[in-house]
Amino acid sequence: MIWIYIAIFLIILFFLFGYIREIYTPKFTPSKEIIKKVDEILKNPINVAIDLLKKEVKIARISDKYYIYLHLAFLYMEIGKFEKALRLSRSLIVGAYIDESIRNRAIILVGEIYLKLNRIKEGLEFLLEHKINDKNYYFLIAKFYEQLKDYKNSAYYYKKIIHNLEKEQFSNILSKLSISAIRNGELEIGKKLISEASKVYENGFLILARGAYQFYNGNLNIAIELFKDGLIKSPNLYSYIKDELKEAYFEVGNYNEFLEFLRNLENPIAKLDYIRILYNMGEFEKARDYFYENKEIFLSNISLLSKAYEIIKDEQIIKEILNISKNLNFYKCNSCNKEFNNFYIECPNCYRVGTLNVIYKKTSKSLEDIKSQIIEEYIE
Repeated sequence: MIWIYIAIFLIILFFLFGYIREIYTPKFTPSKEIIKKVDEILKNPINVAIDLLKKEVKIARISDKYYIYLHLAFLYMEIGKFEKALRLSRSLIVGAYIDESIRNRAIILVGEIYLKLNRIKEGLEFLLEHKINDKNYYFLIAKFYEQLKDYKNSAYYYKKIIHNLEKEQFSNILSKLSISAIRNGELEIGKKLISEASKVYENGFLILARGAYQFYNGNLNIAIELFKDGLIKSPNLYSYIKDELKEAYFEVGNYNEFLEFLRNLENPIAKLDYIRILYNMGEFEKARDYFYENKEIFLSNISLLSKAYEIIKDEQIIKEILNISKNLNFYKCNSCNKEFNNFYIECPNCYRVGTLNVIYKKTSKSLEDIKSQIIEEYIE
């Protein structure tokens, strides 16, 4: 009998020791000084910041090293060194002394890296093994389930962050999920998600989802009317809805009606698409005439104007771009010396941050200069 009491006493002692150890184990919380210093370092271009952080970690206190490693892992991910970022961020999860906030951020970072590497199942398994209460954590799990076409679980995790989202944003998410479900043959799940989204907020994506549901149910004429309504009410969703409408018209064998609708749509991008379609059909004069009929719309947007030139190659358009460019600021990167018509936080050429400055207003440029600079910049 005495051995039973001894065993019970030892078990209690074991758990008590573990509890005391947990309570009194020091956590390496980063100092205010290192947080401020890292913030300053991160203002530099990425490669410079990495070099500075690597130097800093050699002289930093142990309590600050983990914080530096976390940001190093993030920067490695930013420049595409995913495996290096993955190893470093995973090492920040297992240490007993690592601050909880750093561990949680490392868990989320690992999830983001798996997503970028398209290692979906592995990433989801990792996140489910390392549960934390964080909106970014739930968002990542929802994205992983979405990639796996598990729309029911994806919606479940999106709902966990509903309080952190605007109604329109949450409705967009549910509507997009429903569209994905419908396209993958999950019509009932798609229908249920449409119903849930409609309770939150009515928007363009919801119209698109309803149209997709009707299309995949074979109700083509209803789908066409919904898609047309979506294009009129939500012009910002043109690129999402246009192809759906085009496919529906193809299915009913009425492509000319699609062209007529596109022609009359008060959307600058639709007008550019109409010109492109005419040109591809060999209707060169019609394309040119339509451009000049809608010239004022194109003149209000130098990007669309440049794209129109790329289609119909009319020198008069270049002259119009030249006239507009006289009133534009030009910017020059003080790192790579490339000039741009638009301002960018990050140089599109050398990818350094904060290096663009206004140099002057150009008042004279040749047609060749316009072609080589403005067209190069705006044509995708």
